[in-house]
Amino acid sequence: MPAPRLSPLLGLALAAVVGCAKPPELQPPEPPTVTVVHPAERDAAPYKEFTGRIEPKDPVRVVPQVTGVLLSRDFTEGKAVEKNKTVMYRIDPVLFQADLDTAVASLAKAEADIIKAKADAALAKVQYDRELDVFSKGGGSASSKDEKEAMYAVTRAQLKVAESSKQSALAAQAKAQKNLDYCTILAPASGVARLSKVQKGDAVAAYQSLMVEIVPTHPVYATWEVDESTSLWYREQILDKKAIPDPRETPLEVTIAQKDETVFKRSGALTYVDAELVRGTGTRTLRAEFANADKRLTPGDSVRVRMMAGAAGKALMIPENTVVAQDRQRVVYVLTDQDEVAIRPVDLGQADAGWVVVRGGVTAADRVVTSNILRLRPGVKVKVQQ
Repeated sequence: MPAPRLSPLLGLALAAVVGCAKPPELQPPEPPTVTVVHPAERDAAPYKEFTGRIEPKDPVRVVPQVTGVLLSRDFTEGKAVEKNKTVMYRIDPVLFQADLDTAVASLAKAEADIIKAKADAALAKVQYDRELDVFSKGGGSASSKDEKEAMYAVTRAQLKVAESSKQSALAAQAKAQKNLDYCTILAPASGVARLSKVQKGDAVAAYQSLMVEIVPTHPVYATWEVDESTSLWYREQILDKKAIPDPRETPLEVTIAQKDETVFKRSGALTYVDAELVRGTGTRTLRAEFANADKRLTPGDSVRVRMMAGAAGKALMIPENTVVAQDRQRVVYVLTDQDEVAIRPVDLGQADAGWVVVRGGVTAADRVVTSNILRLRPGVKVKVQQ
């Protein structure tokens, strides 16, 4: 059967009832929860920061000390070698062994010659003494005495010649032994061996052929440049204002950090300042020495260099991650007494270990927001998490 139809009056009544119902109320969003910190006085040492590079300290060029043909290369390129222990190369020793054998034979002959010369001299002395005794008693002749005296002098001279020959033979033997030892080339320094310049079968010349370069890994140098104005500033601080110790008497402290490091944990001392300002670049080269026992620093690495620029002291600092850029300014978010957000432009100084010096804009009494910063707007009320 057909569905019942509503009467017009009943439809109007239902519409009136529906129209009088209240819409659901919208709940206000929860205020953002933030953490805060008060600017704090912390130890801070003024510094200037530069971009530098790591360089090896005293790299060693390995050259042969004898001329010969290379029998082998006994080290692994790119690996560590140890001073006076790691065998680098071997040179054919045949000719040098022959020289040593000849020197040993010459020494043996010289020692035999000394024995004979001593015996000859002893006999000549006995004959001379006997002839002198006879002559003193009126016997013999002057010519016979003179002959025996001359023979004794000759044998003494021959003994000296034999002894000199022994010294020469000893020197020749030592030289031959040294040359033979030079056929085995040991690492002259500890470090990392670079690519070999010579290979098995190559002929190498004494003191001429570059065989390989050894790069020491500990300690290392950090080298950087300062411009002329910075150089003049340091000169004024050191010589005129006495605000910085004279590096000629007290090395300036220098710290470095690699690109992936946020903390300047490696400390060294300034060891070199170039005497000349290069006119082409307008810079002066500086260098500091750093320990590198962990071998993390390698030559060619780029590093950030901080050099002291005054005496350490207390400074008002805030966490570096609380600072944001806004309209070409550096600002922080602070809370009012009613826990509402306000913006404060800040004048910043140097940063160190996640904190940055703030020279103006906030005080130690301010509450600087440290979290949920991206959700904040001026005037927004927040909930402070203790």
